[in-house]
Amino acid sequence: MKRTLTHDCQTMPGRASKPHRDLIWWGYFILVLGTLFGDGFIQSAGAQCRPGDGKVYIDPRLVRQRPAVSRQQFEALEASPWASPEEKTENRNEYMNQNQPIEMPYAGGRVLISPKNPCIQQFIPN
Repeated sequence: MKRTLTHDCQTMPGRASKPHRDLIWWGYFILVLGTLFGDGFIQSAGAQCRPGDGKVYIDPRLVRQRPAVSRQQFEALEASPWASPEEKTENRNEYMNQNQPIEMPYAGGRVLISPKNPCIQQFIPN
């Protein structure tokens, strides 16, 4: 006994049926819209950034800022007899690194972010 497969919507070979064509069309439509507007939405995540700041890779609101340590705070903790050597080392590192760029991993490399203005970012590929 010979079995044959039948479809509700028979089409010419190599052509998709009408429902499938519509689904494929909507897929392309969403892909194109995502490509056109995706970069704009990613850029607008840092809406407080000025146009002259350059490309924003990481939303500035997600960048963890370094703690601000004044010179007086630094000197007071260094002179304190009650602070442990570990606390003094951590205080010294925070004070010395507070103006250094913040480094965050990013697809295919890392991004250096200005500690004073997180809108200023530079991508460094691996």
